[in-house]
Amino acid sequence: MIKIKCPHCGASGSITPPPKEFIIIAPCPQCGELVVLFREKVAAINRKILTQGTFEEKKQHIAEIITTFLDSVGSLPPALFDGEGAMASMADFEAVTEAESPESDRDGSITKEEIKDFINIDLKLIDKREYFEQVFGKLD
Repeated sequence: MIKIKCPHCGASGSITPPPKEFIIIAPCPQCGELVVLFREKVAAINRKILTQGTFEEKKQHIAEIITTFLDSVGSLPPALFDGEGAMASMADFEAVTEAESPESDRDGSITKEEIKDFINIDLKLIDKREYFEQVFGKLD
């Protein structure tokens, strides 16, 4: 069992740890706010940003959530973010990933292909209600 603490209300509890490759998005049993659990780390999801924010606000919020887990997944290619913390262009990212050799053995880290899929697919679809609800659950 691992102990986790809600970043919204501070409630704590214990759960059976999921496999290290799993990302769990669920409401806190105490306050009902959404949280993300990955490798024994918990991050808050701001439901208002994801339901009412602009595309840029949503993209920034998702990026902030992902960065809370970077220590758990290892380093990301430097071209993923520019010097100001914003996402770099896909062309810049592809130039770096093409120069690197492909991973030969899966160690649980996010792969280059998964990062590309996230940038090319998920970030563009997260603003669509149907896709959002498929990933995060029904909105109130």
